[in-house]
Amino acid sequence: MSKGKMRSPSFVRSISSKLSMARGPTSRAVAPLPEQSRFSEVVTPRLDGLRSSDHDCGVSSSWIVDVLDVIIGSQIVAEESLSVNNSLITLSDVGREMIEDYLEDNVELLDACNGLIEKMSVIQKYIDFLRTTVRLIEGNNIEPTNVTTLARTQEIFKQCSELEGECATLDKCSPKLNKLVGKKSIQMSNNDIQEEELHEVLSGSKEIASIGCHLLQRALSFKSRQGSMKMRSKLPTTWSSSLNELKITMNENAERRKLCAPWMMKELEIMVANAKALHDQVKSQMRNVDIVSLKRSCAALEEGIIPLEERVRELYKHLISIRMTLLGILSRN
Repeated sequence: MSKGKMRSPSFVRSISSKLSMARGPTSRAVAPLPEQSRFSEVVTPRLDGLRSSDHDCGVSSSWIVDVLDVIIGSQIVAEESLSVNNSLITLSDVGREMIEDYLEDNVELLDACNGLIEKMSVIQKYIDFLRTTVRLIEGNNIEPTNVTTLARTQEIFKQCSELEGECATLDKCSPKLNKLVGKKSIQMSNNDIQEEELHEVLSGSKEIASIGCHLLQRALSFKSRQGSMKMRSKLPTTWSSSLNELKITMNENAERRKLCAPWMMKELEIMVANAKALHDQVKSQMRNVDIVSLKRSCAALEEGIIPLEERVRELYKHLISIRMTLLGILSRN
């Protein structure tokens, strides 16, 4: 399934409102709502669509694929905006600081993408181990009382446990990803329209990507985290409000599932439960064990991971593209 790890960010480094209405003694015309930016026009309805989706919000692989599609869409809008205004952008000190701050966080997002690809590769190994167990039991006419079969299956389940630990280690290797979600952005010191648009595009695309990577990291964890996503976007934009509403919906769904695995992807949760059930049956030396459920859940998880990996690789490419464009802007300023 995996096509290998993507290019290291160390290499990348080197190429480096509320509407106010005033009423005086005489009647005044109400000021019109500020015009939405291109970024808000495209991204806001897509974020709203995630909340109204028929999918199981926050846990199914199909819903997470939809999330990644929205993230990729936000990166494309950012790319288009930067490309159109590329030669026209003149940076102040604040604008330069804004881009440099984004470039620093961009490396963390690239690291996160690499970590997610590696994590999916580990889960694929987990699936392969379980399928080996199934074939072993099938080859012995479903007779786990066979001493050799028992010893081998126990060894395989031990290897699966080690892979769970490997996934947990990968989570610990990217702690900065959590800090990107809701990170305070550079404050604008003037009303330059050009830099305001740049600020929204960079802050928006980065924040949406951060939350999506954070969600997928949780979804692919064997030990699902209990905490809610508490960080709120504070930018006065329609997409920011929609993003906050989406996080509220995800937290509510996680709260309803807190007695099981609130953030674990549904397909992964089912496969792990079936693997545990089979392990218990083998240890109890039952003659008729259930391998059908495990085979089915392994196939479902593998099928769900394939489009997730494709999206993460695509996100990586767009993050690189934005990075290169910004480096070009800096070089001309």
